[in-house]
Amino acid sequence: MRLLKVVTTSLMAVCLMAVIASGQSGRKLPTWSDPKPSPSPTPSDDQKQAKDKNPLMTLIVTQYAMMVGSSYYTNVAIETCLARLKASAAATINHERDMTRKDATERAKKETAAYVVWLEMDTDSMNTGMGGGNPYRLFLTYAVFTPGTAKIKTQGRIYQSNVGSSSGPMGAPTGGGPDYRLALVGQEAADRILFSLGLPIPHR
Repeated sequence: MRLLKVVTTSLMAVCLMAVIASGQSGRKLPTWSDPKPSPSPTPSDDQKQAKDKNPLMTLIVTQYAMMVGSSYYTNVAIETCLARLKASAAATINHERDMTRKDATERAKKETAAYVVWLEMDTDSMNTGMGGGNPYRLFLTYAVFTPGTAKIKTQGRIYQSNVGSSSGPMGAPTGGGPDYRLALVGQEAADRILFSLGLPIPHR
């Protein structure tokens, strides 16, 4: 009897193992493989252009000051104009030696990309008394020459009365001394130059 139980138990174990082996024989084991890395996206032409910084416009600034009284007053408008052009931060400003209008024109013809900005201080009347010319009579002439052709991009003349109220005695504009008035003249010239070239104008 005991032997029969042992034989029966062994047969059941063998049958169970056969059933398990039969079930596993039809099952496919999963296969594993390293995933291929996805290719990095290539930037489009528009994206490349967006990354490339636009080259700054170059302005060559020169001036010619007539001998019209104190050099302090003749320099106020020019120096203010130059500083305001630099404050725009949208162009590279190269300040060069004094030039006549003819020299500035010839310089522009030799340039391939840089505009030549020419400034001139003059007076509409001369006083021969002490102290030279009347500083309230000083005005600024400006011109911008196109590179290669030297064609005039813009030009003009700014008097102190153009940036202030009506004139007082001896043609002096009311409101502020000549240094203040000439600083406004320089600012106005710079704003006109920047506007003509499509460059941003800084806030005053």
